[in-house]
Amino acid sequence: MVQFRNQEKEILFKIVYYGPALGGKTTNLETLHKITDPEGKTTLTSLKTAEDRTLFFDLLPFDLGEIQGYKIRIQIYTVPGQVHYNTTRKIVLAGADAIIFVADSQVEKLNDNRVSFENMKANLLANKMKFEGMPLVIQCNKTDLKNIASRSEILEKIGLSDEKADVVLASAINGTGVVETFRRGVSKSLVEFANKFKLYQKGVTAQKLEESVKKFFEPFEKIKLELPSEEKPKIEAKVPLKGLSEEEQLVAALHSTTEIAEKFSEVERLNNLNLEKVKEMTFLYELGSQADSFKNVCDLAVWAFDKIAEFKPDFYYTLFKVSEKKISVVKTLYLEKDPLLL
Repeated sequence: MVQFRNQEKEILFKIVYYGPALGGKTTNLETLHKITDPEGKTTLTSLKTAEDRTLFFDLLPFDLGEIQGYKIRIQIYTVPGQVHYNTTRKIVLAGADAIIFVADSQVEKLNDNRVSFENMKANLLANKMKFEGMPLVIQCNKTDLKNIASRSEILEKIGLSDEKADVVLASAINGTGVVETFRRGVSKSLVEFANKFKLYQKGVTAQKLEESVKKFFEPFEKIKLELPSEEKPKIEAKVPLKGLSEEEQLVAALHSTTEIAEKFSEVERLNNLNLEKVKEMTFLYELGSQADSFKNVCDLAVWAFDKIAEFKPDFYYTLFKVSEKKISVVKTLYLEKDPLLL
């Protein structure tokens, strides 16, 4: 369920990765994090069992542009695939705006995919959510291995039509299809949101949304990882299996831990915003102190815009010089040609 944060001018979407145990859900998030945030500005939060499998969730915050003046923020979760953690899956699935089902393409795992998919539909029903109409992407993972089933075989086993299903073939361990899978999930979430709130009346069409999302993720989709990542998530807690058999304890612990992780992500996001503000204030100080050292306004403007581009990687500009007879281009940054001149 989309959350509006009016004070922060944010719209928060929730995307859940679902699938059988050891199917590659956590690997998807780890790889997505490594590709889209190589500098590690955001944190992948993970809780694991003593068996070193994800117990509760992986929480990865993701910022993505704006809609009608509201910033779009995505929170990505995975659920534990082990059969005995169904309560956890049900709670994490609640409020999902899109589901990415990570199917294990190995032939011997076909039945595991079916069981997990049926469990997902049952948990949607338990959360009073409809399977029909839920934005859904199927990822056929581990296609780099031998003895794998075909796309059609995987879909047939989980009861989906090959013609209607949105499917991505992937190998999460090396990055193939990881960003594309996530991008499709994001697009479906945004389109569903736009339809629900009739944003097409304000000029926000499905085509425009999909094109914007595709453009945003295009640079990342070209990146492939040569070697499996051996890095551990930056925040990791070992949760003993003992003591989690009581459902009430598990539910209470899950709610508390989820809230803590979300609060941590929010604090980290605000910290990053404050760092950006410091850079901006430093720039303004430098601008004021060096303004007199430039011989003309054009040189000052070029210096100022170049400095802005250092801490605003998505900043593009064309500097024009206007005289009585003509308008000339002084400098263009990160653009082959300014759109105004086309």
